[in-house]
Amino acid sequence: MYYKRDLNRAANESEKQEIYEKGKIEGKIEGKVDLIEARYGIREEEWVLSLNIKQLKAIDKIIFKEEEYQMFKQLIENIS
Repeated sequence: MYYKRDLNRAANESEKQEIYEKGKIEGKIEGKVDLIEARYGIREEEWVLSLNIKQLKAIDKIIFKEEEYQMFKQLIENIS
């Protein structure tokens, strides 16, 4: 009986952690989308979702250097 309860508790904690991590990632992506929209006035959620982690990290560095949206997008896409 105790064993089953411990397994259920462990499974519940694992599920909570997965939900937390997923929410954290979604929040970061939403923040990038909002940042791009504030800077360039363009909201492209699908494009941001298609980026890899390295490209997402580069957004913060490149967004304030590049004035033109198309050039910004090209610079991000060229990062592999």
